[in-house]
Amino acid sequence: IKTLENNLTKSDTENHQLKINQNEKVKRLEDENHKVKYENDSLEKELSRVKEQLRQCQELCTNKDIQHK
Repeated sequence: IKTLENNLTKSDTENHQLKINQNEKVKRLEDENHKVKYENDSLEKELSRVKEQLRQCQELCTNKDIQHK
């Protein structure tokens, strides 16, 4: 019985450590996910700004073409 109790205690300890490790992995993945989402949002905003600048440049070019004709 003592051996079984010791094995059970050891198993409980290992199980607890596995849960801690798993929780740490989940936390790291959540942090990484948050960083990637933030970076993605920033890139989307930058893309929108660049698209708007491109649209404005195209409009200017079109207006200049019309004026030269």
